[in-house]
Amino acid sequence: MKYDQLCAELAGLEESIVATFVLSDKVAGMHVKMNVPKIKEEDAQLLADQTATVIGITRTNERLFGKVGFLLVHHEFVDGIFFPVDDDITVLIGLVQPYDQAKVVEKVCKKIGSAFPQ
Repeated sequence: MKYDQLCAELAGLEESIVATFVLSDKVAGMHVKMNVPKIKEEDAQLLADQTATVIGITRTNERLFGKVGFLLVHHEFVDGIFFPVDDDITVLIGLVQPYDQAKVVEKVCKKIGSAFPQ
């Protein structure tokens, strides 16, 4: 699968989406809109490593609460919604305010579902 293409399509779903990533043990795909600085390679690797750790910790509670749908992180300048696809792949969407969280999640989940059929 062409992850960079998927990332570009995800970024086109909403104006508020400014960056998208497919993360595994590395950044497997990414798309950053023109007015957003491109992430440095060492920062990208750190992001992939940290995402794997956070998703892994969160998923340890799935037997109690059910499958993790997404994680939302709010920073001062950008929000991140992390969508665990499987044990190895997470899709990260970077957004700026304002956005309708339910609408973004619905569109992204639909796109991910078609890109990664279970």
